[in-house]
Amino acid sequence: MTFSMFKPAWILVAIGIAAVTAEQLWRGPAPTASWVLFTLGVCALTSALIVRSPPRWPGPVALFGFVWSWLAGELAWHSFVVYVVATGIAIGFGALASLVGVVGLLLVPLAYLPIYMHLQNSAVLGRLEPELADLPPIPRWNRFVFFTYRTPQIRRTRHRYGPARANVADVYQSASATKPGPVLVYVHGGGWVLGFRRWQGRILFRRLVAAGWSVISIEYHLSPIATWPSHIVDVKRAIAWARANPELTGGDAERIAIAGNSAGGHLASLAALTPGLAVFQPGFEDADTSVSACLSWYGVYDILDRHNRWSHKGLKRLWELLVVKKSIANAPETFRMASPLEHALSGTNPNPPPFLLIHGTCDTLVPPESAEDFAAALGGAEIVFVHGAQHAFDVFWSPRAALAVELGARWLERTMATSASPIEESAVLAVDARDFNAEGAS
Repeated sequence: MTFSMFKPAWILVAIGIAAVTAEQLWRGPAPTASWVLFTLGVCALTSALIVRSPPRWPGPVALFGFVWSWLAGELAWHSFVVYVVATGIAIGFGALASLVGVVGLLLVPLAYLPIYMHLQNSAVLGRLEPELADLPPIPRWNRFVFFTYRTPQIRRTRHRYGPARANVADVYQSASATKPGPVLVYVHGGGWVLGFRRWQGRILFRRLVAAGWSVISIEYHLSPIATWPSHIVDVKRAIAWARANPELTGGDAERIAIAGNSAGGHLASLAALTPGLAVFQPGFEDADTSVSACLSWYGVYDILDRHNRWSHKGLKRLWELLVVKKSIANAPETFRMASPLEHALSGTNPNPPPFLLIHGTCDTLVPPESAEDFAAALGGAEIVFVHGAQHAFDVFWSPRAALAVELGARWLERTMATSASPIEESAVLAVDARDFNAEGAS
């Protein structure tokens, strides 16, 4: 889908703007309500452009583009409703008394047409094993109006996995589980400086708990208060705690996987590739911190950006100023050791666990190409691109988030050699079967 298909629409937009200009010169200023409606239309049109082609440079613009396209794209139906309500209010105040308002009224549906088509053409791209070949097509995005987090009966308990104040974890278990299942340690994202264990990964948690897993969502030290490698030390400590305390997790201590998103994907990947590495396990060097699988969502894999995938220096500056608090020139080894790509290339772990990397093709915070570099370095990692998805696309309930989570959950179940059959027939986050039909695919 490209905007070339909508050339007639953009020509009409240009004609409309020209007509507005002519009216202002001929008839004088339009009512304020008309300009409000026109502004809404322009904002909707901008949303369509940013959702389809979000800016990646410079850094501040890329960050702004991420927020805008994330909300307008992943919550397209919700933002459209907001525009419709605001348009109705403007019309109530006489916005259509001027051609300015009429043009604004036409711009909103015209702008959301390419957004709708963009989401209808969303697809999960990538080759996986035949066991995942039966994943259903993406349902119609506009059937999801509310934030839906239906859950089976889940028990959540709070634990401390280490001595520091930040060493807190929530353990999610199914109340109907009859035997210990695999364990997933989940590391939240937030750029190594913010985040909370209950903000992210919820869709995946509920899907896995419904299948008999125990999920451990952890807190860890954050910068700028903490300095690297405190972050990864906490992740390692959480893995060791999960292995040593099956009576608290309710899971099988011999089957532990790790997952994370964004900065959490970086930490999860780094932990999976460095079991027993003393520099990341001070005081518990002999603890078993190995994992059996790693699922990384739009993770950061190379702090040094040796393949020049980043269009700006935001990542390096963040790490120099807030995370490591030293320049790359003064501490090159620290930055090198903090990059999962380095350990994949050097073979720190001679027997790395299976990896699945999931990334959105429209991610403006972490370049999708960096995931390809990491997968190539691992020499066998499976990688999936979610077409049209922004960074953090799985935070909200949406058809593509549901599909990507289902794919990730099935991959974990297959990799950990467990049954994919849920404990309860209506699995948590499974989308209603009536919505998975060819009608919703394109």
